[in-house]
Amino acid sequence: PNLYRPIWYTPISLMHRPMLADLDANGKPEILYNYNNAIHIVERTEPAFTVLSPQIVTARPLDTSRAELNWMQTPEATTYRIYRSTGNAPLTLLTSLSNRTIYTDTLLVENQTYRYQIAALLANGTELRSAITSVTPNKPPTITKLTIQNTTQLEILFSEPMAPITAEPSGYRINTLGHPTSVILDKHNKRALLTFAQPIPAQAATLTILKAADVMHTPIDASLTYQLLTNQIDPAQFQRADANQNGIIDFPDFIAFAQAFNTTTTAFDFNNDGIVNFPDFITFAALFGKSLP
Repeated sequence: PNLYRPIWYTPISLMHRPMLADLDANGKPEILYNYNNAIHIVERTEPAFTVLSPQIVTARPLDTSRAELNWMQTPEATTYRIYRSTGNAPLTLLTSLSNRTIYTDTLLVENQTYRYQIAALLANGTELRSAITSVTPNKPPTITKLTIQNTTQLEILFSEPMAPITAEPSGYRINTLGHPTSVILDKHNKRALLTFAQPIPAQAATLTILKAADVMHTPIDASLTYQLLTNQIDPAQFQRADANQNGIIDFPDFIAFAQAFNTTTTAFDFNNDGIVNFPDFITFAALFGKSLP
């Protein structure tokens, strides 16, 4: 109410429809609206709108040594300056950017808190600083167990509590089915239960997690794929996992798998991505202790 002063009103009967115009050309737009059979005109009395500092500044860890910064664009800015401090130390200039509102900081230390402030530099030399935000780099979450519960449901257990974004169906995709119809995040946010509209194939199905993050907003590695296995044993997979060929996937086979981990050994490269890594371990773990009928 204190921002505008009434100028005049004219009796008239119109539809209730507001209009914004600078009728007296003084640089202060007036608001026109009709009420009670009259047109009312009010004009802003406060100073004109001023340029704001960078808004909605967010920082999230990407892993143990990287953090990503985002902020809203300030149209009048010619350059953005990023200030950083370790812990509660004074902020110092880290870098300057132009035409970008995203920045990845690297070579950080795990579990060390960093504070950031974004400054918009205007053409007249004015520097407008944002609020300070902080981030603590930490290890990305991992999958500890992957189980097909029934024909249409997949259970994923995570290594730590996950953020709400982990419950978005668009964050998961099975190569032969697409996205799930729903995702339930429960058990202290360490389990995601995915439900699909069609049955999950018993063989040759892989899961990709496109977006999931822990409570610190550290995302899971989206480049990994996970092969899905039901209780039905794939003979080809079994033969590759049974390193000593004794008809059961047991401890000697696990030792052989451990020795092949992070190598290009083709026998244990179940997803055929060129390296024996964690997705292959998920497949091996699903076979452990089993034998062919």
